[in-house]
Amino acid sequence: MRNIIPVDQEIVEQGYGDCLRACYATLLSLPIDAVPNFIRHGPRWFLVLQQFLWSVGMEFIGTGHYNSYQQRLPLYEETMKGYVKASVASRVFKGGTHAVIMNQSGLVIHDPSPLKRHQGVNVILSGELHSFDIITPRTDKAWEGWSLKRGDSKG
Repeated sequence: MRNIIPVDQEIVEQGYGDCLRACYATLLSLPIDAVPNFIRHGPRWFLVLQQFLWSVGMEFIGTGHYNSYQQRLPLYEETMKGYVKASVASRVFKGGTHAVIMNQSGLVIHDPSPLKRHQGVNVILSGELHSFDIITPRTDKAWEGWSLKRGDSKG
């Protein structure tokens, strides 16, 4: 597995937080301000996520849910060197979800929240895993890592 540089969320507010943004910044080795705050786009957030990933040479290939976790496990090695963005039950906002980075075994290796309530927790064993995103380098473009400066475009 590759090393990651954790990026923490800047907005902690139910329904408006940017934990998803921080997770994708972490996975792609980008500063947080180079990643859109997807939640601010309302019902179009997923389209904005897909367009953003495409613009940086990646593509979203699916979502795994806990009941399909074992079947999709082989896809991990083809994604981000064993790390994925996972959606888990929020430990701060009742009924909410939270984005974290987990490894193949379900261990949260980065919780972007300043409270770090999921850090080091195995969200599969705790039953808190809702789903995880599977992204991969675009088939038409090799992923080489990022060294983007503000205003640069690569893709």
